[in-house]
Amino acid sequence: MSELIDNLLFLARHEGPIEGAALSQRMSIQELLISLCEYGKAQSFQKKRQFIYDIPSVKTVVKADSQLLRRAFTNLLDNAFKYTKKHGIVELCLQVQSHSVLIQVKDDGTGIPEVDLPKIFERFYRIDAARSRHTGGFGLGLSITQQIIHAHSGEITVVSTVGKGSTFQVRLPIS
Repeated sequence: MSELIDNLLFLARHEGPIEGAALSQRMSIQELLISLCEYGKAQSFQKKRQFIYDIPSVKTVVKADSQLLRRAFTNLLDNAFKYTKKHGIVELCLQVQSHSVLIQVKDDGTGIPEVDLPKIFERFYRIDAARSRHTGGFGLGLSITQQIIHAHSGEITVVSTVGKGSTFQVRLPIS
């Protein structure tokens, strides 16, 4: 219940575009992702999944609100762990490109039906009722994640195959 209230408060506070000075703070994307690797290791142990990460050590600076980005990537990791079966694999990867960084959260879980892909970023959207009862959640995490990524002049995409898993890709500009 507290998660639902927290998400609803976030959406209420950020009804329109997210703005603020914190969005232009210079930060190392590697430092943020390495701290999320600790979270991923704990989740993998608790949920009996494998967690693999590939974060290059070369410091890359982006302009961002670190708390908001942490929330976005935590949402993606939580979903990956939630929809991956026991002993499945969740990956977090960073690729540094010429003008942007590409962060991928991959899993070999249940996947998302193609018909649902255009709707998964909508508020309160759930793929099916049985899945909702089994895994919990309220259909707000991906909507919030997309809003945060767009506020950072980034983009989020997903590729998914039912029974084989999903790959969420976030591209953020390098400052």
